[in-house]
Amino acid sequence: MIFRKAIRMGLILFAVSPAVGGPPEIPEDLQNLLRRSVESKKIPSMVVGIVNPQGKSVLSFGRTQPDGAEVDGDTLYEIGSVTKIFTSALLADMVAQGKMGLNDPIDRYLPEGFQAPRKEDVAITLTHLATHRSGLPRLPENMVVTGNDPYVDYDRQKLHEAVRDQTLLTTPGKQWAYSNFGMGLLGDLIAQTNRTTYEDLVLSRICKPLGMNDTVMTLSERQSRRLAAPHDLSGTRSHSWHFQALAGAGALRSSANDMLRFLEAHLGLADAPNLPFLSETHTPRADIDAKVKTGLGWMILKTESETLWFHDGQTGGYSAFLGFNAKTRTGVVVLANQLTELNPLGLHLLNPKNPAPSFADETTGIELPGELLQGYTGHYQLSPNRFMHVTLRKNQLFGQLTGQPALPMFAESETKFFNRQVAAELVFENGSDGSVAALVLHQGGATIRMARMPADFTPPGPPEEIQLGTEVLKQYEGQYKLFNGGVFTVRLDESGLVVQLTGQPFFPVFAQKKDVFFYKVVDAQLHFERDEKGEVVSLVLHQNGMKMPAKRK
Repeated sequence: MIFRKAIRMGLILFAVSPAVGGPPEIPEDLQNLLRRSVESKKIPSMVVGIVNPQGKSVLSFGRTQPDGAEVDGDTLYEIGSVTKIFTSALLADMVAQGKMGLNDPIDRYLPEGFQAPRKEDVAITLTHLATHRSGLPRLPENMVVTGNDPYVDYDRQKLHEAVRDQTLLTTPGKQWAYSNFGMGLLGDLIAQTNRTTYEDLVLSRICKPLGMNDTVMTLSERQSRRLAAPHDLSGTRSHSWHFQALAGAGALRSSANDMLRFLEAHLGLADAPNLPFLSETHTPRADIDAKVKTGLGWMILKTESETLWFHDGQTGGYSAFLGFNAKTRTGVVVLANQLTELNPLGLHLLNPKNPAPSFADETTGIELPGELLQGYTGHYQLSPNRFMHVTLRKNQLFGQLTGQPALPMFAESETKFFNRQVAAELVFENGSDGSVAALVLHQGGATIRMARMPADFTPPGPPEEIQLGTEVLKQYEGQYKLFNGGVFTVRLDESGLVVQLTGQPFFPVFAQKKDVFFYKVVDAQLHFERDEKGEVVSLVLHQNGMKMPAKRK
C-alpha cells in the first residue's frame, strides 16, 4: 500500500555505560535525545528500563494521556508479541514437568474430532509452533477482521476449526514464517492441557513466583488507571486489543518494572527467583536468516562479539521491546503507547556496536512559517476515488491517504518534505501562476504526481451499500486465482460476504450493486464477471488504479 509501509523508527544513537559498583547509568545526552524524540515525534510516552548485575534504572517521559499522570516504571502498556516469550516459557515449563514434550505432535493435544494438517506426511510439533516453523499462515483463514479490536471475537471453537481446515503453506520444520496463528494455538493447547485459562497459567507459573503483579490480561480498576492510552502511528488515539483463543500470541499488558524482573530471571541475577525452565527457551533451534536464529519464542541475533536475545511487540496502539545480552548480563525493556518500531533502539542499547539511525533521520526538519505551510493544505488526487489530504495542526503538516492514518510531513526545504518512518519524500510543485498545483510522492522507487483539487473540493463519500439476497451472494463463493499465484477465497458467513487473499485474514466486502463490491478497510473494489450462461467465472480487483483479474478455480 502506497505511503504506509513497515515502520523503521531509529530514535537515538547512544550507549549506556554501567557505573562501576552501581546500577546502569543513563547518560544525560541520552535523556535529552529521548526527551526530544518523545516531544518531536508526538509519541505520547515512552519508558526505558535497563538491568545488569549492579542494579537497574528506569527512564520515562510523557504522560498516560494528555491530562493524565506522568508515566513511570509502573505504568502499564500492551506488550503485544512479547507475550510469545511467556507462551514459550510455559511450554518449557510443561516439558520440565513431564506434561508435554517438545517433539510431541499437536494432534495429541487437540480435542477429539479435530486433526491437524500435515504436509509430506510431516506432523506439526509443539516445537514447530514455538519456533514459527509449523507451516501455518500468519493468521487463521477463518478470522474475520471487522473492527479495531481484531482478536476479540476469535474463540476456541473457531481456532480448532481453523486448524482442522488449514492447508499447510510449507512442510513443518522446513521454513521459518512468523505466525500469530501458531503461537496463539500453542498457548491455547498448553492452557487446555492444564484445564485452566492462558492468563491464569501465566500468572501462576511465571508472574507470581517472580513478583510480577502488573503483568496481566485483565486489568483491575487500579491498574486501568495506570494504563497509558493507545495511539496509532500518526499519534491519533486508537483502541486497546483483547484476546480469547489466540491470547498466547499477544494478549499481555505489563510495566517496565515487571519486565525488568522477568529479565532478571532470564539473566540469573542474584535477586531473581530461580525458574530453571526459562533458560531452555534460550537454546537456538533453527535459522531465520544468515544472522538471526530462533529459540523458543526468542529471536537470537549473533554479532561478531556477542549474542543478543530479543523480541518486539505491537498492537493497535502500543509498541514494546524486550531483550538481553548474555555476555554483559544486561537486559533492556522499551515500552511506548504508540504504534511504532523500537527494535533499533532496543538492540543498540544492548550493544552500542549495533547500527542505529542517527537522530537526524527522525528530526522534525526545519521550521517554516505557518503561512507558507497553510498554502499547502488541501486535497491532492491519487486516483479517481483516492486522495492525499494535507492538513496543518500546530504548525505541523500531515498527509493522509484515503483509508490510512495521517502521518507527519517534515520540511527539508520550502517545497520538499519527508517522512522517514515510511521512507517517503514529498515535493510540492507550483503552477505557472505561482500557486501550488501538485504534490509529487517519491516512495519505494516509484514517483506519483497528484494534482491539487480546487479549494472547495469535497472528496466523494463511500459507495452506497445495497442488500443482496442470500441466493445471489452464494453465487460468488469459491476461489479465484491471480496471475501471480495468489488466491482470493470468497465465502458467505453470518455477517455477509467475506474475502481473503492468500496470507491475509478475511475481510468483509459490501455490495454497491449486483456483481460489484467494495472494501471498507481499504480503497478497493471487486468486480465479479459472468459468462454467457450467467455463471460467475472470474473477479477483478480494482486498487490503486490497477486492475488485477483472477479466474475462478
